[in-house]
Amino acid sequence: RQKKNGIVNPIKAKQKESFNIENYLNYNELNNQIKKFYYTLKTYLPHVSLSAFENNIKTLRITSKEKSVKDLIIEMLHKEIVGAEYDSNTNQIIFYPQEYEKLGEDKDTFISSAITHELLHMASSYKKGLIRICGFSQTLANSYEIGYGINEGFTEYLNCKYFNQKAVPAYEPLQNITKIIAEIVGVETMEKLYFQGNLKGLVNELSKYQSEEQSLDLIYDIDKAHRELNSETKQQLLETIKNNLSNLYIKKQETQQSYIQEKRLEA
Repeated sequence: RQKKNGIVNPIKAKQKESFNIENYLNYNELNNQIKKFYYTLKTYLPHVSLSAFENNIKTLRITSKEKSVKDLIIEMLHKEIVGAEYDSNTNQIIFYPQEYEKLGEDKDTFISSAITHELLHMASSYKKGLIRICGFSQTLANSYEIGYGINEGFTEYLNCKYFNQKAVPAYEPLQNITKIIAEIVGVETMEKLYFQGNLKGLVNELSKYQSEEQSLDLIYDIDKAHRELNSETKQQLLETIKNNLSNLYIKKQETQQSYIQEKRLEA
């Protein structure tokens, strides 16, 4: 298990005074989808930073390749078909053609549904030395990762909400959990933190209603639930997390009511 003091501060992206996406569209048939993705973010999420997207698009690579035997074994153990992924270390979106048939989709349909999820990862990714941040996940010194579960859940939440994509079954439980977390910290606040790559900020928001230790435990428990192979144990972990979040939501409501009553008394 990772040390709990391993969460790092967000990495600031280099700011560019002007940005024209047309200068960086070199992806053939994907150009229109990438352009639409960018303008969707600008239109519907004006409160978030697009600095990571605007920096990463300059060197983004999109490739296809066959999965290794090791990856196929991991996929089989997790009972999860992964047809695409974003590698924040190399700033690369990778599609796996052999997965289309398993999902019962043709290539164009699959790429259309997967590209926005992977672009969300790209649009929230930062790198500095051996520190890699992707939304709410952090990989430090290539040794461990924290926040993978909540990051995948919230990425899929955004993917369905703003790009009308069908939820990926493997991520649906995580997506439902992140919906509750968004209700607790505020949707816009959580969106801002996601695109900043600010896991520490999310922990601070949750810690308004519980201890920092409990907030960190929540992040670790979501990771643990996502990686759990035994379906019965996984379901138990997810139910425990949901119950804890429900209690946290009630505590938030009580805190707000208490604050309102105090203000009334002061008046």
